[in-house]
Amino acid sequence: MVRCLKSEFCQTVDDLVGGVYTKHEALWEALDERHFDLNTCLRETIVLLKSFLVVLPEDQLVSFESALELPSRSPEPSRITFRHRRFVALPGK
Repeated sequence: MVRCLKSEFCQTVDDLVGGVYTKHEALWEALDERHFDLNTCLRETIVLLKSFLVVLPEDQLVSFESALELPSRSPEPSRITFRHRRFVALPGK
């Protein structure tokens, strides 16, 4: 769904920038709708992730946490930790 929305969003932007259409209001409305849909997908994904973290068994939490570790862009590696199995502690936040 997100790939499809991204494709539609990008096509609408190209059409708007290219000046192909004379009815810009319809294109802006389409962009607004795509943005709303993408934002809704993101928010629903966050809810699902939080729900997953709440029900994840304690013995699997450490292995899940270590699986999320990505190469750091900073000189010191950052570590993501879960507090009380409900909140993600992000360095610098």
